[in-house]
Formats: sequence, C-alpha cells, structure tokens
Amino acid sequence: MKLERFFTTPPPPAAWSLAEDGMVVLHREKKGEELCAGAFLEPGVLGVGPAGLQSVDRNRLGPVLASLQEQVHGVRRPTVIVPTGWVRANLLELETVPRRRADLDEVVRWRLKKVLPVRPEELRFDLVQIGSDREGSRLVCVSGLERAYAALEAAFEDAGMQPAIVTPRVFAISAVAPPSLETVMIVHLDRTVLSVLVIRKGRIELLRTKWLPQSRPLEQIITGELNLTLLYLRERLEIGGEIWIVCAAEGGMEPDTIENWILEQDMLERLPDLPSPACPERENLDVSLLPPALAMVRGDRV
Repeated sequence: MKLERFFTTPPPPAAWSLAEDGMVVLHREKKGEELCAGAFLEPGVLGVGPAGLQSVDRNRLGPVLASLQEQVHGVRRPTVIVPTGWVRANLLELETVPRRRADLDEVVRWRLKKVLPVRPEELRFDLVQIGSDREGSRLVCVSGLERAYAALEAAFEDAGMQPAIVTPRVFAISAVAPPSLETVMIVHLDRTVLSVLVIRKGRIELLRTKWLPQSRPLEQIITGELNLTLLYLRERLEIGGEIWIVCAAEGGMEPDTIENWILEQDMLERLPDLPSPACPERENLDVSLLPPALAMVRGDRV
C-alpha cells in the first residue's frame, strides 16, 4: 500500500476499483474524455479472510487486468482502490514519534500485535502523521498482509502497470469533498464494515470502523454508531456548525438507513454524488464500484 502518496501528491488520472467478484477501471484522458470498462471475477481469484485481502491468483487476475487496461488505454501508474474490509485502518496515538523509520515501524508493529489477528511480521503498513499536540502524535495506519498485496502488485505488473497509490475505499471517497469545506464526514458501508472518517480543515480528526454481524437487520447498529460519532464530534472535539456528509454503500448494501439518519439531524448537509459516465458491463456489475474511482479521478483531494 502507498497511502501516504494519496495525501501528498495529486492522484493519477486512472483508477481501478476492485471487489471480490468484479472490478472497474476509469481513465480520464488529457482532453477530458473518460473511458470506463468493467469485468467480473471468478470465485477464488481474490480471497478475503479475517485480516483482509488474503490471497491473489496472479495467473487468473493478470489477463483480466490486461484486457481492461487495453480497453481504456490506461496509464502505467494508476490508483488502485480496494474495499475497506480488505485492510485494517487504525488511528494510533503515540507519546513520541521515533525519528528513525525502523524504530517507528517497530513501535507500530508492537501496537498492531494487540489489535490484529495475524503476526505483525506478516503485515505491510503505511503511516500518515495527522497532527501532534502536547499529548502526543497521531498516526493513521493502514495495514494488510504483505504476501497478498505483493501478489496483487505482481498481477498489475504482469499487465504492464505499477500501482502508484493503493488505498481503501473510505479514503478514496473522501476525495470528492472540496477542500474549502471545514468539516466533512465520510460514511461508508459495505458488506462487512461501517467506516466513518472525519476531516476538519484538511486534517483527519476521527476514524471509526465497526465490523458488522451477519445477523440482520443492521439499522439499529448503524444508527447507533452514527449517533455516537456525532456526539463525540460535537461534545468531545467541539465541532460546531455545519458538517458535510459524503455517503456511499457497496456490495448490495442499501444507504437508506444512513440517508434517513442525515435527514433527522440538524446542521448536516449531504454532498451530491458525482455523475457517472457510461461504462460497458456496468449494468451487470456492482454499481458501487465506480463512485470511488470517480472521486479519485475527478474529485478534489483532502
């Protein structure tokens, strides 16, 4: 993963949005034309486990990537967007940040050992420092299995590409929010996790992930998490005034619960979705795959 590039450099003009059973790619050419293509994936090409993306069948994935790349005349170094459930995102608070990267990595691995179901030595992670104060420093840590992401990158390399940025869906969607907005809350719902990312004045203030049980309905769980988040923002972080909401759902999940919750709150304003271009095969693919790619290719970075 290369999360830090997302916060420090303009994203590439092409973005791949992956899921366990399909993908889409969007390429915005210099003249402004947007080319889009999509494809289904057979079971077992991408495997997901307790720690996120667990396995990649490079031999079967590579040809699919190459075919779509040819259709959209894509760039060599694209953005790759993965489901939020394929990674583990943690907000770490450290009293001091070691100057040497090796020392920092050791501290982070020790912290991750307590919260993740795999050995820290098996992980690849990226860090972004999001601020410091008298109480210490705060880091966003996004981690995944090294072997799985190495295999994913290898499959892209087989298709003539080298990912410039690999980022989870919740961060990609945040790119749609104009930087002029003071406070933005990104609410992302997929099959396994509800993610909430809060950005104030270009700085990450809060990152919450709630893993969802298989039991249904989920309305009470989702509403409860959103109420707790809003209470924390208003009372603990003392964020007053209007909060802009970016809402997205994927994997067949319905956003109605989130949309209704927004309407019931004061001083919350929903940002409109980006209009989508025509995309071959999109009618039969998960329609939620395209908006994150649109956000990265068209939207403003936070």
